[in-house]
Amino acid sequence: MASSTNMEEMLLCSSSNDTELCSRSTMSTAYVWFNAVSILLNVINLCVLSTVNKSKKTPYYWIIINIGISDIAASLSYILMINCSLNYVIVNLPLAHARGLQIVFFTFGLTTATVRNSVLALGSYERYASICHALEIDSNKIINNLGLCILAIWIGCLGLMAASVTTNTAGYCFGEFGSLPPSPNIQTTVVFGVSISVTSFICTICLYKVLKELNKMQNRHTVTKDDGTIKRSAQYILLICLLFYISYVPTFVAVILDVVGSISSAVISATRWAAIIVQSLYGALNSLLYVYMTPGYRLHIKNLFTKSQTLAKVTPDKRSAATA
Repeated sequence: MASSTNMEEMLLCSSSNDTELCSRSTMSTAYVWFNAVSILLNVINLCVLSTVNKSKKTPYYWIIINIGISDIAASLSYILMINCSLNYVIVNLPLAHARGLQIVFFTFGLTTATVRNSVLALGSYERYASICHALEIDSNKIINNLGLCILAIWIGCLGLMAASVTTNTAGYCFGEFGSLPPSPNIQTTVVFGVSISVTSFICTICLYKVLKELNKMQNRHTVTKDDGTIKRSAQYILLICLLFYISYVPTFVAVILDVVGSISSAVISATRWAAIIVQSLYGALNSLLYVYMTPGYRLHIKNLFTKSQTLAKVTPDKRSAATA
């Protein structure tokens, strides 16, 4: 039976471009805490959204809810992969168990990233159908079966990523970024690249048509009271799509530098950190941007605070009256 030390050596990265496990532990710890804050922001946002009863019947509301859920799942996957304390425990497990957990975490991370892409594409289509084909929205099969579509996205992305990740695991190892493999296999790279390309194409086409329709609405003489809300919702989806795909720029740079091979390990490490930090930053900015761009939502939050403050003031009075 192989010793614990030998099993660790089989799990740890050994190439010149990969440093020892959690070599930047301070950075890893800060990164984990940042993702925890991002999760907290999104959970608070979802809790507040759950109190907006009048919006629950609209497809756009459920798109926003699922954007938040996918952001929470993505941040959780980063915590599982990068967490140093957890990875130190994992590398001391039997080889099969450690490798299995690494594959599970990596598959979960890629699944959440792909779900993010797909939910944004679905959100772009929802805005396109609602704004450009408002009269036919009631008969739109995709919009009317939004829940099934989102469920299919989660199941499909999980199956696709699990199949590609497990095709070849020879290059997977634990290194500076915990259980996140320094280089995925070629199948995973191709599948993930195609998924981003397809969803970005859908977002681009749908939002381009939405912008054209919004310009027509702005140029017409009669303006309805709903025009402002429609415009802001479309602008929000447009902005988060732009933010999301811009957040992948450091990732593409990191992949290119890794392929070049002659780049120093310090530069490659810096670009990889930039890639995962920007990805996490997107999750936090997303919920903050929604609050900023939705005046009615900000008013709802203010009303909730006002009610809670009123209850806090009234409750002690009742208690004092009861004990008097």
